[in-house]
Amino acid sequence: MTDEEVVRRYADMVYRIAIMRMKSPSETDDVFQEVFLRYIRFGRHLHGEEHIKAWLIRVTINCCNTANTNVWKKRMVPLEDRDSEPSTEMSEQGGELLETIWQLPEGDREVLYLFYYEGYSVREISKMLRKTEGAVKTKLSRARDKLRDVLGRELQP
Repeated sequence: MTDEEVVRRYADMVYRIAIMRMKSPSETDDVFQEVFLRYIRFGRHLHGEEHIKAWLIRVTINCCNTANTNVWKKRMVPLEDRDSEPSTEMSEQGGELLETIWQLPEGDREVLYLFYYEGYSVREISKMLRKTEGAVKTKLSRARDKLRDVLGRELQP
């Protein structure tokens, strides 16, 4: 697979993961760019779609973690409150359920997205997030409960 094909195939996935973990669209764009730069530099040796996909997810998470722990960034005051409303792109791509998932805390959004939207098993998610399978199962169960609570409130008159 060429670099262009990899970007075309996985751009939406990388962007969705990044936007769930970052506070602003500009930070998301920075992470997106960094992930694919790293792919061009280091990921060309990967073979098979599942290996490339898993590598991109792990690198996206790592880049987001690095960006969120940046000392300079911690001193900044954001110009916009990203947590208050999902982006238009997220709404159009994922529908109402993805909008609802956006309202959940970051860790909950992440496991729900990887499990339901990307189709990864609990074992695979635990390896990607470097957590035990038990921790991922617990997080997934609690995230489902929170999602159910949010959806229940929205459905009640």
